[in-house]
This record gives sequence, C-alpha cells and structure tokens, in this order.
Amino acid sequence: GILLYAVLVFLPLRFGEVGVDNPLLVAVYSSGLSATMSFTGLAYGRMRARLGYRTMLCAAYASFVAAFVVLGTSDHVALLGLAPAAVGCGMGVSIPALTVMTGDAAPASVRGQITSLLATATFIGQFASPLVLGPLVDATSIRTGFIAAGAIAGIVLIALRCPAGRRWHA
Repeated sequence: GILLYAVLVFLPLRFGEVGVDNPLLVAVYSSGLSATMSFTGLAYGRMRARLGYRTMLCAAYASFVAAFVVLGTSDHVALLGLAPAAVGCGMGVSIPALTVMTGDAAPASVRGQITSLLATATFIGQFASPLVLGPLVDATSIRTGFIAAGAIAGIVLIALRCPAGRRWHA
C-alpha cells in the first residue's frame, strides 16, 4: 500500500517538476498504473503455474525498485511515464500472490479473518504512505521520496532472498 500510494500521491508533483502540467496527460500516465495492474492480474494464473511465488514476488519487487529509481533519478518524460506501468505490473503480481499465500497459510476456520487483516494492512499502508513519505519529501525533495520508496522495495527484495531457480509453492 505504501508503494502504490507513493506513486499516486507524488507522481503528479514529479511530473510538474519536469514541465508536464496538463491534467489529462498526468491522468493518462497515472492510469497506466491501474491498466497494467489489471492486465498483469489477468495473467496471474498462467504466471503462477509457471513461476511459483518466490519468482513472482522477486520480479514484482524488482519492478518496484526499478520504477522508483527511475522516478527518483530521471527527468525524461517517457521514462517517468513508464515507471507507473512498472509499478502496476508489480502490483498485479504481488497483490494476488500475497492474498493467495496468506489464505493458503491460514487455517480454514480463520481464513476469511486473516485475509481481511491483509486487506486492512494494505489500506493502512495506503493511508500511511503520504504521512510517512510526505515529511521526507517536504524536508528534501520528491526525488528523495521516490528513492526512499525504492529502498523500501529493495529491502523487501533482499528479504525475499531471490536466488535464481528457487520457487515457493502453495
């Protein structure tokens, strides 16, 4: 939730820094996140059958890192426009994977409760994102906020220990 809302909250401001201030264009770039998230989610079943959870989550968090590095370092409008799509691809993989993994790990008697707690944690992350990153952005820059979001994703990526060839299965 923190990573998703980092893009949604601060992307329009970042576009303003590079001279993109047309609301329609900013909306189109921002909606690219949702579009790629949806299309990636539609392919989730096929990806899951081939890749396994670890590979999918590693790819998702690697795409987050790449997107936030681009958002924090590039001034090229086309690259800044592609970064939300990379976040959308990562979200389209990570959200269903984490939901299924959580549901599969929970005892049947509390599965609904546990998966609803996952959704609650996601919403808390969305709520917290501007509150966590906003003061950092205010004290430094939007670029620094995106680099911090990339660092968060990088920490998760490292924690996943993503060696090639290892897969998690339900």
